[in-house]
Amino acid sequence: MSIGPATYKLVTDQVRLRVLQFAQNAWTGLGSWRDSDIQAFIDAVVPMVVGGQQQIASLTNAFLAEQVAGLFGGSAAPVGLSPEETSGSALRNGADPREVYRRPAVQMYRALKQGAALDAAVNLGANRIAQLVTTDMQLAKTHAAQQTLRDSKAQYYRRKLHGSKNCALCIVASTQRYRVKDLMPCHPGCQCTPEPIEGPAPHVLDKARLDELHSAVERVTGKTSDRGARGELDYRKILVVRNHGEYGPTLTYKGQAFTGPGDIN
Repeated sequence: MSIGPATYKLVTDQVRLRVLQFAQNAWTGLGSWRDSDIQAFIDAVVPMVVGGQQQIASLTNAFLAEQVAGLFGGSAAPVGLSPEETSGSALRNGADPREVYRRPAVQMYRALKQGAALDAAVNLGANRIAQLVTTDMQLAKTHAAQQTLRDSKAQYYRRKLHGSKNCALCIVASTQRYRVKDLMPCHPGCQCTPEPIEGPAPHVLDKARLDELHSAVERVTGKTSDRGARGELDYRKILVVRNHGEYGPTLTYKGQAFTGPGDIN
């Protein structure tokens, strides 16, 4: 079965939404959020998340294999991916998924301790679950893409915007050409898809979109930037890649810092 861009987007969206809805329903349906309830939540949700990651990885592998074959010829057979390498703790630098999905409860308990109402604290936990699930599905996509494209003839790729709403990080990144060897830093909430391109290719692939973004930023900030991303606003200094302890290379803004074990009470 062919898995072109439209099919890939549709099916990966379905997987992500199915896992997200399951996790959030499991959370809000607990009724009480004592330690035993949280254990039941983790027992139910972690296998669903891992299964979703494995589906996303397999779909990404098949999609990119077909894209590479279309560009460079040869077989469209996907690279053999190990489920253990594209799901669970392997995607978060060894972090146990059971501990990861305890974090919404920790956030909820902290909010309650600070005087938040129960409904508000539960909603904080639900929002954290959405962030965790979305990021875990994207990590499965990026890790599968790394393995698939690095074993292919592709030298360059672009980040294809995914969905009806995209943040400024993704929009700027989508206008550029990248090397496969530097593949695909993500950020929490990112849903971009890597797509191989023929090389050599210009560094700026979508000048019209980049110009539109420059103009929008200038209108909001009152600061100007030439179309090389310099001037008063130098996007090369604003958008940076940092190494996140769990995600690995992560697209972020200059000045943002990641929390670590020392920040957790």
